[in-house]
Amino acid sequence: MRVRELLDELSAPLAVCCMEPAHGLERALTSPSIQRPGLVLAGAWSELRADQLQVLGESEVRFLKGEPDAGRSIGDRLCEAGVPAIVVLGRDDPPSGLIEATVRCGVAVLRSRLSTTAGLELLRRYMTGRLAPRIRIHGVLMDLYGLGVVILGKSGVGKSESALELLSRGHRLVADDAIDVRLVAGELVGEAPPLTRHLIEARGLGIINARDVFGISSVRATKVLQLAVELKPLEHGSKWDRLGHAQESWQALGRALTKVTIPVAPGRNLGVLLEIAARQHMLKQSGRDAGQEVQDALARKLAGGDDQSESAP
Repeated sequence: MRVRELLDELSAPLAVCCMEPAHGLERALTSPSIQRPGLVLAGAWSELRADQLQVLGESEVRFLKGEPDAGRSIGDRLCEAGVPAIVVLGRDDPPSGLIEATVRCGVAVLRSRLSTTAGLELLRRYMTGRLAPRIRIHGVLMDLYGLGVVILGKSGVGKSESALELLSRGHRLVADDAIDVRLVAGELVGEAPPLTRHLIEARGLGIINARDVFGISSVRATKVLQLAVELKPLEHGSKWDRLGHAQESWQALGRALTKVTIPVAPGRNLGVLLEIAARQHMLKQSGRDAGQEVQDALARKLAGGDDQSESAP
């Protein structure tokens, strides 16, 4: 990402502008972290993270203004270290010496009148989301009962048709066919690419706009991925877990999700099965596992410790 993109995308929410003369807007921003260089200004230059966006709050600006020559010398050292850009927050303008140093080195100084606290919160949220590790996967992402369920499987197995069934049952679509997944604060967050947002492709029907067909409440922009469900054609002779004890997982960006595999065959209602998979996952998260309860009861019976009162009418 370039500094110019940050300037364009935050011009409204952060009310940010580039201090004249504009320069350094093509520098690359590669780190999602930002640094408020209070210790650096006090002389601890070993603490400088030169790959991070530098943010000067109201206290840092007051410090620089209190030292007439500090702005120029500190600006020179920041620029020589190769910082991508400097953002100044608060009511006070930065000292002229700092601006002169950044002009000489071609480093952009971005200005916002927002308070330090509000500006830092917006910047951190923006940088974390914008520069988070990301991949694009093939599948469907749905919101089922508030649970982010990613539906996986080979092309033509019935993922999009299942999404239409779930939409008709009141659930919400996030993305169909292509899902952009980012790792944000340790969680996988999925969204649709801008070109396919709200759209579903169904064989024989073409492109369907879910928002237009099912209403605005049927779609959402993003959702945290919490469960993976793979649709797999039922093959003769294949063996399937009958009690739900199989421990499967699906991984993306170093994070693992619980995965459930559902066999696909004519006559099976995938919409209902996907709803049950979501409900079962939520029950297991709360400590209820019907399969385990049956296995425990069977083990007690085989051990001769069965409670006869349980079988009484």
